[in-house]
Amino acid sequence: MKYDLFPTLVKEYNFTNHPDKKELLEVIFKSDTKPYGLLEGGVTNYDEEKDFNFLKTKGFNKLLFHFEKCIEDYSKDIGIIPNKISNSWFNIMNQGNKTIRHHHYGGSISGAYYPLLEEGTCNLKFFSPISMYQSSWWRRNNVTEYNNNIKTISIKQDYLYLFPSWLEHETEINRGGKRIVISFNATPWIH
Repeated sequence: MKYDLFPTLVKEYNFTNHPDKKELLEVIFKSDTKPYGLLEGGVTNYDEEKDFNFLKTKGFNKLLFHFEKCIEDYSKDIGIIPNKISNSWFNIMNQGNKTIRHHHYGGSISGAYYPLLEEGTCNLKFFSPISMYQSSWWRRNNVTEYNNNIKTISIKQDYLYLFPSWLEHETEINRGGKRIVISFNATPWIH
C-alpha cells in the first residue's frame, strides 16, 4: 500500500475568449503603476497601504464573478468553506524582470490570471512547504515527487491558476516579451 500524504492543489482554469479581456488590457495600459519590492524590474498598481481591489473598483464584475466561481470549485476540491476575492492588482513584467520568492500573507486562496503573455515569457515556480524538514535527506541522482522542492508550472495565456496563499512562489527571469498578470487573494470572511 502506498499513501500520498498532504498534497497541495494548484489548479488551472481556461478563460480564453472571456468578454472582459480586451477592456481589461486597455484599463491596465492606461493605469498608473510603480515599482514594488517583490518585482525586480517590473511595475504594479498594488498598494499595500490600503485594501485595494482592482477588479471591483474598475467594474470588471463579470470577470470577478467567473473567478469566484473557480474559487468556489477550488474550495470544494480542497474541502474548505467558500471564499471571496478580498483584494486584486496587476503586475507588468518585461524582458529581464522577475518576481522574487514570496507568499500571500493574510489570504486563504490566491490566484494568478494571465491576459497577456508574449512569446518566451517566464513561468511560475512553487516551493515545497516541507523542504526545510527534508534537510537531512541525501538525494540520489534522481528527483522524485517526494524529494523535489521546486515545481515549475508552464503558464498559459488566458488561464487562471489557483493555489493556497501560504504556498511560496516566484517567477523565472523573463526571457521574453511583455507579461501581465492579474493577482488576487480570496478569504472566507469577505462577503
